[in-house]
Amino acid sequence: MEELSSRSFQPCYSKIIAHLERTVTPARFQHSLRVADMLRRATEESYSIDQDSAIVAGLLHDVAKDLSCKKMLGLIKRFNGYAFWDLPPSCRGHEMYLHGPAGAVIARRSLRVCDHSILRAITTHTGCYPDMGPLARMLHIADFAEPGRDVPERDEVERLLFLKDLDSAELIIARWIVRDFPSMDIPLHPFYGQKILNLSRSPTV
Repeated sequence: MEELSSRSFQPCYSKIIAHLERTVTPARFQHSLRVADMLRRATEESYSIDQDSAIVAGLLHDVAKDLSCKKMLGLIKRFNGYAFWDLPPSCRGHEMYLHGPAGAVIARRSLRVCDHSILRAITTHTGCYPDMGPLARMLHIADFAEPGRDVPERDEVERLLFLKDLDSAELIIARWIVRDFPSMDIPLHPFYGQKILNLSRSPTV
């Protein structure tokens, strides 16, 4: 798999990419570039969502993930408190559920990202929120389907993303989460079960 770099993106993203290079692991950096690249291609081929917003969200969705849970919690409680109280108590101590809201704080305060759709997409990209907008849903799917993911469902989810079948793609991801999170010692957000029920009733699935 070919590695991406700052040269893979237009110069207007150089500040964000430089911040990522300083603050996340090399593996996380490559993952973030691959997610952003997938969203760039999806907005070119299939979607009417603003491409710049999609790229920025893709680049920054994991910007907080290498922080300690203590630091994530500090950022959320100080600057994004509603996101903390949105989480059930069982999920408030795990980085899986904290890195999105903490990342939105970093995007807003350190990198001056003001677009609400981008900040909301970063906050909710783990997929356990009932009010995810189109950009957040695309980010959630691309995060799972980027080429570095080693899961059997990845190819099918990528195919569905480019077919604009977000419901079917999210249903596959939600079922994978419910099946695999317990073995990964990740607490299961109760909304995932409801999400499977909701998506199973979708006429497009």
